[in-house]
Amino acid sequence: MAECAQALRNEYGLDVVLLGGKEDQEIARQAVAESQVKVTNLAGLTSLREAIGIMERAKLAVGPDTGLMHIAAAVHTPVISLWGATSPERTGPYGFEDLIIQGRAPCVPCNRRHCSIGRICLKSITTAQIAEKIGMAFKRQPARRLCRAEGE
Repeated sequence: MAECAQALRNEYGLDVVLLGGKEDQEIARQAVAESQVKVTNLAGLTSLREAIGIMERAKLAVGPDTGLMHIAAAVHTPVISLWGATSPERTGPYGFEDLIIQGRAPCVPCNRRHCSIGRICLKSITTAQIAEKIGMAFKRQPARRLCRAEGE
């Protein structure tokens, strides 16, 4: 997450905001601590309505198969979705199928909530793979989405 945040900031000049539930606060804190760029950590601090508002204004969303991923797609924010235990063919984000990254492991998709082998499927996804999809997302977007005025 820290490497991805750095790429978004350094290569695209984007501000990075972390969203998620209270259960995501520790991993978000770790990402902020490991990042060498400013990251705004709102994990566990927003209501659903606030998270939807943030997603509507975002230029891009990156994350695993969660409700927030589907919210991003629903509000037409390009979403780079990261898949491990679940199948994007079954529940992928509508309209952004070309931005899916499926992790690799012998058991994918296992559809388990708890992993006994350390979630190697998600850990197999590289920053380079995400960066490639970021470039694709920005090429497919209308220019007005990418060039919002400051404070808009």
